[in-house]
Amino acid sequence: MKKYEKAEEKRKREAEEKRRYLEGIKRFQKDLEKIVEIREDGAFYMGDYIADESGRLVEIRFDKVYHR
Repeated sequence: MKKYEKAEEKRKREAEEKRRYLEGIKRFQKDLEKIVEIREDGAFYMGDYIADESGRLVEIRFDKVYHR
């Protein structure tokens, strides 16, 4: 494989990764308003950030909590 072909494949792979990342952000933003709102009963959602062994973020869980 020539250098040009390797560089082109890398560029395509990086573009696809960026596209997937941005799609994930768009989906998250749709639910963000619901996540951060404080309900009439004082409940709201608190984020719990889950990392793998290397410290890389792999998951975010939201727990419903009450402020009193």
